[in-house]
This record gives sequence, structure tokens and C-alpha cells, in this order.
Amino acid sequence: MILGALLFIIAGIAIVHGPREDVRITLAGWAAILFFGLIALVRAGQLVRGGPDIRIDERGIWWRRWSDQVVPWDAIAALHITGVGRMPFLHLMLVDPAAYPSTRPMGKLADLAHASRLGDIAVTTNATDRSFAELLAALERFAPRVLLDPPPERPEL
Repeated sequence: MILGALLFIIAGIAIVHGPREDVRITLAGWAAILFFGLIALVRAGQLVRGGPDIRIDERGIWWRRWSDQVVPWDAIAALHITGVGRMPFLHLMLVDPAAYPSTRPMGKLADLAHASRLGDIAVTTNATDRSFAELLAALERFAPRVLLDPPPERPEL
């Protein structure tokens, strides 16, 4: 992903330094540099940081991209699974969303998830070394039955 972002950054630089026939094209070049530069920085930070990104155990769900706080099982009102393209998400609908605010940039996307009534936190295994199937297996092992009955539907990929 970092390599792909770098290629888009190079393309953005080429656009910015190319002939300036249309200001909109120059703005698109700057947008590519900024957007993909941010992606490259975030992904590089994830590589350097190391350690787990998601932990599902008897205490609850912890997702490093959301905060340092574990969301305990009794703070979760419902679980929903959806997919965007080939990327599945586990949505957590919280009993009291204000009790578990995001302390990470991922929280800025929380309003979109909440607005769609899918949940307050959208967890993905994207850019981790684990699969979504392993996340679902951990849910089956640790989540209270009340959150799994009926079991969350798997997204069609």
C-alpha cells in the first residue's frame, strides 16, 4: 500500500510541475500529493509500531486504530457485519458511545458509520496480518451469546 501511495504521490508531483493549462488539474495534483502522502505516513507508522491491532478476548474488543481502551462486552448493544467491495467490517453499536470515544484519526470516520445506523465503531482487518474469518472465530469464542444470536451475517465478497 505504501508503494502504491508513493506512485500516486509521484504522479501528483508530475501533474503539479507539468504544463499549467487548467488550474483544476494542478489542484488535483496537490490533492493527490496530500491525500496519498497521508496514507503513506499512516501505513509507515503502522509498520514501525508493530504489535497487535485488534484483540478480542473475554474482556471485550480492543482496536488500536480506535483507542487504547478496551470496549467491554456489556458496553456493546449489537454487532453488525457489512462489506464495502471486498472489505468486510464489524460494526459495534455501543450502549453509550460517549463512554468510548476515539483517540485516533479513525474516529473521524465514526460519524459516517453512526449516521448509517450500522454502529459506532467499524472494525476491519484491512492492513493487518489476520483475516476477517479469524476475527469472526474470535467473536464466536468470546462474545456473549446474546450478541451472536442470531449470528452476524457474513458479507458477500
